[in-house]
Amino acid sequence: MDTFASTEDNLSPEQQIFKHISPNFAKSVGVFGGSLSAMEASKTAKNIWSEKLNLKVFTYGRGGAGFGIQEANPQNNMVVQAEGAGVHDIYILWASTNDHSKKISVGEIRSNDLYTQAGGIRKSVEILQTKNPDAKIYFFTSLPMFKTENTLEEYVKGQKAVCADLHIPVLDQFYVCGFNQWNAPYFYREDLKHLTEKGYERIAEMQVAFLANPLSGNF
Repeated sequence: MDTFASTEDNLSPEQQIFKHISPNFAKSVGVFGGSLSAMEASKTAKNIWSEKLNLKVFTYGRGGAGFGIQEANPQNNMVVQAEGAGVHDIYILWASTNDHSKKISVGEIRSNDLYTQAGGIRKSVEILQTKNPDAKIYFFTSLPMFKTENTLEEYVKGQKAVCADLHIPVLDQFYVCGFNQWNAPYFYREDLKHLTEKGYERIAEMQVAFLANPLSGNF
């Protein structure tokens, strides 16, 4: 477990507020993805989730993982992560940039081809929903990257299309993160693809708002 929840007798004033307004307060959360979801700095965001919403967070993500099967490393994908996951109240599929960088096809919305992004998303959802039919599944889109030409838009549109077909609530991090070519050096590492702790602190604001009330329609 990456974060530790407060006991009922030890809630902060802010947690007391969230307890009354959020259906997701004090839930167990499994997180899947690539390095953006799993690197040490990502604990900055997860700790904020816990501080606000008293979530117990378990990370299954691994560096280099995307949704589609990679020829060079067929075991490093989110389908495999989902297969190995425990039972949680909430599952978060946090899209990386790896399908794009490894040239995995976006795929058709209802594709079952596990060598595509779409097929990997659908299979991951199937596995997790079968594992716990009562669980809520949420999707965080890929974040933009800035060192190379940012051609992720096609992948993000594909992510959102599959989630719409599966009725999965989406946090569109790509469009609402507020990062751009001028402030990216402040929030990203030198590769302008991975976030610093400051970057995770910034995106945690929208992540907490989404997790507190994912059906508000503002994301």
